[in-house]
Amino acid sequence: MKQLLICMGVLFTIACTKTSQAPRGLTNGNANGKPVTESRIITSFPKGRVVAYFFRSDHDWNSHLSSIDLTKITDVNIAFINPNANGNFANENWTALGSLIQTLHNQSRRVYFSIGGGNPPASLATYISAANRSTLISNIVYFTTYLGFDGIDIDLENDLITADTARYAGFINDLKVAMTANYKDVNVALAKWEAADYFISSATLNKFNLINIMSYDSTGPWNPGAPGQHSSYTLAVNDFQFFLSRGVPAGKLFMGVPFYGYAFGSSLTQTGYSYSDIVTTYPGAENRDTVNIPGGGIIYYNGIPTIQSKVDYATSHGAGGISIWEIQQDVVSTDSRSLLTTIYNKLQ
Repeated sequence: MKQLLICMGVLFTIACTKTSQAPRGLTNGNANGKPVTESRIITSFPKGRVVAYFFRSDHDWNSHLSSIDLTKITDVNIAFINPNANGNFANENWTALGSLIQTLHNQSRRVYFSIGGGNPPASLATYISAANRSTLISNIVYFTTYLGFDGIDIDLENDLITADTARYAGFINDLKVAMTANYKDVNVALAKWEAADYFISSATLNKFNLINIMSYDSTGPWNPGAPGQHSSYTLAVNDFQFFLSRGVPAGKLFMGVPFYGYAFGSSLTQTGYSYSDIVTTYPGAENRDTVNIPGGGIIYYNGIPTIQSKVDYATSHGAGGISIWEIQQDVVSTDSRSLLTTIYNKLQ
């Protein structure tokens, strides 16, 4: 791409150091400058969108895309793509990402990249600070616009929010200005506890185009003294109502559901299970939220009835849709036990 981008109200060109990040021959995915999200409105989901997180620690999303039924989702969050120690994305395979984005756009799916996660690079705290954030934001805008992402999903967690609330608010404000100038969305993943008003203001919450509510992980293997359901229906309802009470419109809220479970017990060798593993190993598990492990222990997860109830609540209260962590943990969508198909059917 050889065009000017507007970032923070300042014109900059690809003649800067960011030029080395982009492979030759790769064209800008949004060359006409129009709002790409609005050009791909999907009409087959009348009751809400389905946001699917697509996580690959090896960053080989292309090889695994065929395992996902794109007809049953509207948005894909590519997780995680974090800046390197220099605050740019030069370490990523831009050609492969461009191909991935084009494939998704050809099927009228929005595609975002998620930054942060549970194990972000240490340098991220430095680059969201007031002294350094302009570098990161410039690189985010360039990366997003050059490749044609529809925007970014901010998954900053824990200390990246709570240790310096002014730092977080400033980063979100400046990023929103820069991304909006380039017709790009700024979405977020948040848990209720880290979105309390003493951490994030209502003004900051309302800068996001949508909020993926992380209504899961209320307990887990890190807290063996508190066994139980980590993603109950009650938790999802309370979280949704909390964000409404903070002044966020219901249409911006996406109820997060887990496609995995946690096991509790005194002598377990495995504590985390995908939904696929659970229902494959324990016949009938799709209709329950717990299974007993032979020899001792219980796995807590969400089966079909709970997922149906959550979707019903979200749609009846005007939510923007459902957010899934993580899409590859389901059985294939043609299987009657599929949680993705359960969600899709409820949204028709």
